Amino acid sequence: MTEHPIELKALADRLGVPLPSEDGFRELLSSTKYVAAGFGSIARPLFDNLAARGAQRMTIVDPKSYVARSVHSQCEPDEVGRTRVAVGAERRRRLWAAVLPLPCDFSEVADGIGGHDAHVIVSGDNRRVDVLANRLAARTGARLTKINIEPDECTVAARSYDFRSKTSLCVECQFGARHYDGQRHPRSCDGPGEGRPTNSPRWLSRTGSCLALLAVLDLARGGEHSRRWIDCEWQYRADRGRAERSLLSANENCRWAHHRRWHNAARLTTAPESVSLHDVFGSIPRERARRTRMRFCQPVSLGGACRECGRAVRLVRWSRDANPDAVIGICGGCGGEVAGQGYWKFHELSPPHLAPVWNRPLASWGVEPFAVISIRSAASERTFVVGGFRRGD
Repeated sequence: MTEHPIELKALADRLGVPLPSEDGFRELLSSTKYVAAGFGSIARPLFDNLAARGAQRMTIVDPKSYVARSVHSQCEPDEVGRTRVAVGAERRRRLWAAVLPLPCDFSEVADGIGGHDAHVIVSGDNRRVDVLANRLAARTGARLTKINIEPDECTVAARSYDFRSKTSLCVECQFGARHYDGQRHPRSCDGPGEGRPTNSPRWLSRTGSCLALLAVLDLARGGEHSRRWIDCEWQYRADRGRAERSLLSANENCRWAHHRRWHNAARLTTAPESVSLHDVFGSIPRERARRTRMRFCQPVSLGGACRECGRAVRLVRWSRDANPDAVIGICGGCGGEVAGQGYWKFHELSPPHLAPVWNRPLASWGVEPFAVISIRSAASERTFVVGGFRRGD
């Protein structure tokens, strides 16, 4: 077998997928925001292709930096030591795409990077990021494509889902207990002893990026074409030049609650530095406040403990899942650092708990761009996505 990636047109012909014209590519890709959950050997050439063909908005999330062995599969020698997202943003900006690089764990990303106009591409090397990406896409009503490579079998595979409408199927429907037990943190291959080596050859990763691009195109087209990709898996066996399609099945014991999503979310243009909870939700009468609940896409801490004197400190602070012991304030007694405590973190609170910050700018108590906040009562729910770093993000 000759170890060269198959060209996009040849793969499209084998799968029976028509390719658009140059202008057609631009029309299909320009209205969608593409989110990379992991920016490794598949996502990098895929996002190069997307930017070159007209995609204008991209968000890339990956906490890793390139290491020496990355040259084998995904980077150039002069990029070793740089973060993946910094290199990725630089490359795509040369192609006039607006790129938001987020060098962090995917659990730290606020839900607002998703949405009906988003397509999440997950190509990480661990189940943990698959779960996180699946749940963010499902909560926000985004499209999602999951790309896998099996180098020992010279196989690439793509599964696609459309959460813009209600569905009983998700990525986790195909998972069993062993998949959850085998989760690894995204930084795990950067640990002692050089960790697990990257073993996907570059040519096969590029073949995977072509398969992913075909999935992206057909979900962008909609109609008859996307029904051939949604809720199914396409596999391409590179050593045999053979493609197969199989339907995926729902799992009534799936660990993800498919009904959980943000309803009727309105996207604000105002950044968190310029808007408060009062601005967003208005004044809630005292008698109604205790009967409503506020829900947040990330946990909110109501207190912590001083690392120096051990004193309990009450305060309101936006938190992040990936760093449960992060510093959230300064002790008023000794001036030491106050660390968050798990039992003081909540995704749901009533407005009285938030009285100390109700009229303060969201950013002053740590709320980040793309945060999703809702307030609900027995009769209604109002949901807002806080503005991003720039218009259009």
